[in-house]
Amino acid sequence: MLYFLINKDSLSVYQKISPKKSLSLVEKAKFHSKLDSLLGNPKKLSSVIARALDEISEKIIFANKTAAITIDDSLIYHSLTIKSKKFQNVESQIEEENKNKWSEKSSEFYFAAESRKGSKNIFHSVNINHFLREKIKLNFNNFGIRVAYFVPISSILNSKIKSSQYAVRKIGTIYHIFGFNKKSFSHVEVSFSGKKKGIKNIINLNRPQKFKEDDLVKNNLKFIHFNTTKILEFFSNIVENKDPILNFASFSGLQILDGDLVDKRIQKTFKKQKTDYSYFKTAVAAVTSFFVLVFILNTLSDYKFMNFEENVNYPEIELNDIKPLELNFTEKSQLKSLIILNDFSMSIKRNDSLKKSSITVDENSINNNSKNETLFDNLDITNTIDMSLLISSFYEIDNELKYKIFDGNFLGKPSKNIVLRFNSLSNYESISDKLSSYKNVFVRKVTFSSELNHLHIYISLSKI
Repeated sequence: MLYFLINKDSLSVYQKISPKKSLSLVEKAKFHSKLDSLLGNPKKLSSVIARALDEISEKIIFANKTAAITIDDSLIYHSLTIKSKKFQNVESQIEEENKNKWSEKSSEFYFAAESRKGSKNIFHSVNINHFLREKIKLNFNNFGIRVAYFVPISSILNSKIKSSQYAVRKIGTIYHIFGFNKKSFSHVEVSFSGKKKGIKNIINLNRPQKFKEDDLVKNNLKFIHFNTTKILEFFSNIVENKDPILNFASFSGLQILDGDLVDKRIQKTFKKQKTDYSYFKTAVAAVTSFFVLVFILNTLSDYKFMNFEENVNYPEIELNDIKPLELNFTEKSQLKSLIILNDFSMSIKRNDSLKKSSITVDENSINNNSKNETLFDNLDITNTIDMSLLISSFYEIDNELKYKIFDGNFLGKPSKNIVLRFNSLSNYESISDKLSSYKNVFVRKVTFSSELNHLHIYISLSKI
């Protein structure tokens, strides 16, 4: 395991020489521009991160390594949420408050949230710029490093103190003070000299207490001082013990509830099983299920639909003639999405030169009589993906990807409508495979203009 520390202006890597020894600094590289000044320039941001990793790779072998990254809190944002009964769940409330806070820029942020034991109504969330998170993960992956942990320094500090204590980290003349209790999380910056003299309240529901310099200068039972090496040591203990901690490498949303990790996979599996067997609870439902089963067996006894050679002679074939079972609304939308991708692929093959042409395939122009039975196989997929991971995966295909995100409603649920612009048609098959792999991604339209050499794909991403 390699441990990385990301500051605004530098990237450091730590490693244990042997299991019994403590972490030591192996290499450090300066960023050629400060990361917080590049958040509006993804291409340059990626280049700066890649260059620092390249410098370090001359001293360390990165291939097939796992990384635990901690990032300085000056590159992230904190907020507190008091749970309200107006919202169905706290995640919806945090998302809504993020929209109010960041307005049009809310889609540019990824958030992870937590609540401590005994603090059921107070939730602490950290936001990181989407581009910063994805460019860090993408470049680490490009160097052969798998990112397992991506953690704020403040989360490490708060995990190692009691509610009656404060974690103190001094940078220059500024004391960064972190703490928590049942009522609140807190982060304040205190300086006793210079232009920044005074107290800056970063996050706190209560008024920040007054701090005396004499109390902060020396380590004591109330104010625990942390230097960089000590932070990384505690981080390695968290990783080795698999303690709960906010992790930007994990899913977006509520990650820790009452001090315990939230496992969304278990929640989803439980819900699915509950739904699958609910209709057997009453005798009436059982009888209904019996008749439905008889109907299905009756339908399947006619094997003519499997004879492809017979069906080829009939141009007017309904989708249900290919797959005798009736599709629900979601499955029909999935099938439309697959047909759009398939029809566009066929259009490309029919227009090899594409010198003076443009192609558009959408829900109104697709061939609803498609006889490609392999498309139905993809209706059985169970994988889902969130927006940030999906966009990140497309950056691996085209690092000059451009996109826009709009809030919408699809299949009766809130969704994200995304317009993706790729700079070439050459990677279409890879893009199509990716879009066909998730059951919550629906392609609505695909267009290509040879004049601009731009491929636009319009998708709806339903909530997981």
